[in-house]
Amino acid sequence: MNNATHSAGLTFMLAAHEGIAKSVGDRERSAALNELLMSAVRLKMGFSPDDMPRLAVLGMRTCVGVFRPADERFYAQGCISGGTYARMWEKAAGVKPFKAALAGAAGDIKQDSRVATGLAVLLEGDDSDDLLPRHEGRQVWWVTSVNWANDTINLSRYRLRPDSRYPFTKNDPPAKRLTLSRCEWESRMAEVSATMGNGSKAA
Repeated sequence: MNNATHSAGLTFMLAAHEGIAKSVGDRERSAALNELLMSAVRLKMGFSPDDMPRLAVLGMRTCVGVFRPADERFYAQGCISGGTYARMWEKAAGVKPFKAALAGAAGDIKQDSRVATGLAVLLEGDDSDDLLPRHEGRQVWWVTSVNWANDTINLSRYRLRPDSRYPFTKNDPPAKRLTLSRCEWESRMAEVSATMGNGSKAA
């Protein structure tokens, strides 16, 4: 294997795959590969746009262990961490990302961030219910799914429990649901960007 021809992330995963002893069972092997790829994404190891086919070859699915390099949970981590995995995933899936003016995991909110299932998104809007969570004056919503085929994004909002005012919790069934087309999403992001004082729009 000529490492010079591979990105750092792909080189890391190929070496890990080859380095795991053949005597290691599928349960341990799949767990290790899942952990290693999550670490590579979290640590922002570089991936090239065309790496996914090579990564996919490392995948496995047995009765005791599954490793899917294109699983959306790795994409979600890429949206949180930044780096190049998310771009590679999008190219392989043939999709355009949804970017938020303000989004993140729990209270770690970032500007101009890709979003995926499980991430929190801040939107403008007023509330009559004081148990609907807000953060720095904005509504807290959660991405519950992205329908890439229909180019829509689904959000849910969860009420706070009276004994807790931490806004980044998901308690009980959703209190509100919202489905936005890409055009509607970008309009909502423009509203948030305008209130941030820079007038920029997440693109």
